[in-house]
Amino acid sequence: MTRLDQPRLPVDVTSFVGRGAELADIRRLLGASRLVTLTGPGGVGKTRLALRVAEQVGRTFGGRVWLVELAELRDPALLAHTVAAQLDLADHAQGDIADALLEHLADAHVLLVLDNCEHLVDAVAKLVDRITRAAPRVHVLATSRESLGVVGEAGFVVPPLPVPDPEAVTSAAEVLRYDGTSLLIDRARAVRSDFHVDDHNYAAVAALCRWLDGIPLAIELAAVRLRSLSAEEIVDRLGDRFRLLTLGRRFGPARHQTLQATVEWSHALCTPAEQTMWAKAALFPGGLELDAVEAVVVGDDLPGSAVIDVLDSLVDKSILSTEGGEHTRYVMLESLRDFGLRQLDAEESATLRRRHRDFYADLVATLRLAYLDGSGDVAMARILRERGNLRAALEFCATEPGEARAGMRMAAGLLAYWSAKAAAEGARWLDRLLAADPTPSRERAQALCDRAWLPVLRPGQSASGFLDEAEQVVEELKLHSGLESILIQRSRAAACLYEGRPAAAAEILARVLTWFETWEPSSEWDRAYRPYALLSCRIVLALAHSATGEPRQAEALLREALPVAAEHGHTSQRAVGLWNLGMLRLEAGETAEAAELARECLRLARDIDDQTCVADGLRLLCSIAAAEGDATHAALLWGATAEADQANAAMIISGWESDVYARHRALAHDAIGEESFDAAYRLGAGLTTAEAIAVALDERPARAQRLAKLERTLTRRQNQVADLIAEGKSNREIADALTISVRTAESHVDHILSALGFSTRAQIATWVASGRGEPPPP
Repeated sequence: MTRLDQPRLPVDVTSFVGRGAELADIRRLLGASRLVTLTGPGGVGKTRLALRVAEQVGRTFGGRVWLVELAELRDPALLAHTVAAQLDLADHAQGDIADALLEHLADAHVLLVLDNCEHLVDAVAKLVDRITRAAPRVHVLATSRESLGVVGEAGFVVPPLPVPDPEAVTSAAEVLRYDGTSLLIDRARAVRSDFHVDDHNYAAVAALCRWLDGIPLAIELAAVRLRSLSAEEIVDRLGDRFRLLTLGRRFGPARHQTLQATVEWSHALCTPAEQTMWAKAALFPGGLELDAVEAVVVGDDLPGSAVIDVLDSLVDKSILSTEGGEHTRYVMLESLRDFGLRQLDAEESATLRRRHRDFYADLVATLRLAYLDGSGDVAMARILRERGNLRAALEFCATEPGEARAGMRMAAGLLAYWSAKAAAEGARWLDRLLAADPTPSRERAQALCDRAWLPVLRPGQSASGFLDEAEQVVEELKLHSGLESILIQRSRAAACLYEGRPAAAAEILARVLTWFETWEPSSEWDRAYRPYALLSCRIVLALAHSATGEPRQAEALLREALPVAAEHGHTSQRAVGLWNLGMLRLEAGETAEAAELARECLRLARDIDDQTCVADGLRLLCSIAAAEGDATHAALLWGATAEADQANAAMIISGWESDVYARHRALAHDAIGEESFDAAYRLGAGLTTAEAIAVALDERPARAQRLAKLERTLTRRQNQVADLIAEGKSNREIADALTISVRTAESHVDHILSALGFSTRAQIATWVASGRGEPPPP
């Protein structure tokens, strides 16, 4: 007799971590559709997620939830037999078992969980289609590495767990916010009870979780290694992640016992064309777009006519995922990339890497021209998407004999990007490329000039040293009458600014500006470059005049430059100009106009993710708030600038800027006192850059929440009072202990109660004893 009311779900043997949003989305889909398929790469947690959803919705089906595990089934002809057996339906010797299955399910209200369908996808699709047509109250929740393609199917792509960006996090607290980290800690403590994330290992833990792509299986396998290795030691060995993660689970499907096995399982399910695309697409760190596929991947073994179909198939099989936007981008997890790269032989890999470099070198040249010709935002957005590929192309140039000059040309094309977002990285690449080929060349002169422009210098380096050598190269190659010499002078002026010599910078820039105003370009690139060069010179010259105490000259240049920057789409230059003009208006006492300019600068900087301008805009708004008497808001924003400054380690602040900021910071500090200033500063320091921008732009919900939290923050003195309350002291005893009046002690107690939303001293004592967690909302 068939029993459709028996529980058929396994009991969890480990805790379930995170996935709250995914669980809610899948439950919603299951309520709207009778077939929901969870797709995603191997090890991403499809099965675990499906089982948790099934457990949560079990009551809806009166407990009639059935799990059918298909991983070990190889013969599609036995599919219906396997499902029927799991439902305790007798396997009749005569007749079609599928017909018998449909008959028994016809009036049933059950949830079928079909787990691991990818290797039987055609057979499962046919059976599920018959079930959903014949049994109107049966719901199916399937897991597969590709969708079933059945009419009425609702698909849900299971994402990896969120993981921290090791280049962005600055504390253990930030790392602990991510579900990927939580899973690692939970599983690590099962093998090493004292494992924890602290200020010493948070960077390694962040790098580990990111390298493992947030894939739960990979994280669990790595956690086992934490029994004998530290997080730092594991990160050091991640160059061969498949060898490292071979200490798998003793029980469970073979394909889940090691990371190698689960990826091999996916590879075996691909056609030869899909396997070829997988291997070639693995050359692209960070993903690829169609133009890159057509330039690098297409070949005799993968003709252009088949590319779209093969890409779509790999997306269906969860080898590739897509990112939306104007141009579809195909992305592969690092674990899948590692495997794919292993499928290329040395000769094929070398050929493809050169084609990869050639494509991205051409792309940089095209984007540089677009940046100069009014499409700067579009060009910068593509550069940001391609950072992984650009780094790979530059690595090829830096390590392959005879390719350093090509790398120098690429680096020159990326100077606007380095300046706005990644000065330290740009400096590192230029240092490597210059060291790889010391031969005098036009490319070397340009690279030396660019290197001096970037304000990141190691011991023994100086901007003047780079420029002196550049002039020698120009003289040796007889280039001294052309653009190269002028660019050297422009970089020398920037170096003077960095070194605190604004008057010398202004003198040089005035000559450079005159040269560009009379220059008659001869090439397409020169014609596109001239308006940008004029704009850039005026912006930097304005800063020099500001620093030398010549605000009228600076403002005149900026009023001339800003409309040009807007017209030509040079958003980064426009943001710098708005900030500089805002500083000048602040110093003139026009705080309302200064605030308007600063906010426009900050909005533009946020739109293009220009971290340098973000920090400039935030600091300017700090000073404006102080000047307008809002000292608490100013202190909070000053705390917030620490995050923005850290995101742009190459920050250069002139003496003039420093004086303006220091004066207004002292003004805010004196207005509210040390304790209140420090409390607001600490709260601001806890903001992410995005939160700081929202507060600075007076986006009301963000600011209201932060100020409400600030009102609930206790000063150092109030924390001392809370400690004494926890010791059972009366107001009189508190006053005596702290040498304050009883009235002052009473005032502190009243503030603590109000700030924490408490009504009794006992609640304060409990809060202190529990470790002072996050203050409850008012």
